[in-house]
Order: sequence, then C-alpha cells, then structure tokens
Amino acid sequence: MKRKYVNAKIYRDESATELMVEDGMFTQIGSGLPPCEEEIDLNGKLVLPPYVDPHLHLDYVYTGRNDGGKIKSGTLFEGIARWHEIKKTQTKDDARERALAAIREELSQGVQFIRTHIDVTDPKLLGLQVMLELREELKDRVTIQIVSFPQEGMYAYKGGGYELVEEGLKMGADCWGESRISNGPVKSGRNRSIAW
Repeated sequence: MKRKYVNAKIYRDESATELMVEDGMFTQIGSGLPPCEEEIDLNGKLVLPPYVDPHLHLDYVYTGRNDGGKIKSGTLFEGIARWHEIKKTQTKDDARERALAAIREELSQGVQFIRTHIDVTDPKLLGLQVMLELREELKDRVTIQIVSFPQEGMYAYKGGGYELVEEGLKMGADCWGESRISNGPVKSGRNRSIAW
C-alpha cells in the first residue's frame, strides 16, 4: 500500500512538506509529490528521524524480576556480580523473551537503531546466539548492532575472555568493547589486536 503524508514539517528540511510511504518504507521526501490513493494531512506536525540507543545490554534487561535479581546496594559492582549468577541459569527462551520485550519498548518510543553490548563471558554464548537470531528476525523493523562484550573482563575472566570475544566476532557480532571496570588498571603489554 502506498500513502502520501502532506503538510509535514520535516526536521532540517524546510523545503520538503510531503512524504511518500510504500509497504512501510519511505520512498520519497519532498514537495509536489505525485498523487496517491491515500493521503494523510499532518497539519504541520514535526517529522523527525528515528532515535538511536547507543548503549543497551539486551541480554540482561529485566533480570531484576525475580528475588535472586534484586540489587540491595544499588552499585554497578553488585549488578555485575548478580548477572554472573543469573546467566548461569537463564534459558534461551527467557533471554529471547526479555530482549524482545525491551526491543518492543524501544520501538514504541521511536528508537530504530540499537547498539547492544552482549556479554560473551559465558562459554555457552547463549545471549549472543539469541541476539544474532533476533537481529536477523527483526532486520526490517530495527537495526541492531551487536558488541561482543566481556562483562567479567577480557583478561580477568578465567574462562578465556579474550578468546570468547573473538568467538563472538566470528559468530557475527559487529564489533567488540571492553569493560574498564571489570579489567582493572591497564598494565604494560596488555594491548592485543583481535583478528577475525
């Protein structure tokens, strides 16, 4: 279906007042666009580009719902320790349900670009598997960039944080990030490149 929106105030484009949408995608922006079967008058309402959420952890959103997930001190360190325990027992279905709920909430607020940091200090890489599937499933509705992220430290994690970050990239993560909090102070000789 094709729709034309007229009398729009388009952000950073004073000359354009019309939008053409076909099958849910913008196909033209301008003025004096060709007639369309359905026209909607926006009465001068502002049209903005979608929002970007550059830092989200979709693998552990909504994990505070159960008693084991409650944070008592409210500190980041307690939250990281709590996540360490929760990820041991989470299921693929639970991780998917929570991430999908958060993505729906983001979309409802106008976000269409999400960068999510997915913890790879989990030998099963369950959170990453879920996010790779959701990224593909939702690619027509939202752009999701996945960061291979060692929450418990690239070098501090005893299960091979560096190797798991690399594995995350091989599986399809877009980039990698590191937690300064989990890794402690930088020591000479710790800079290593990641090949994928």
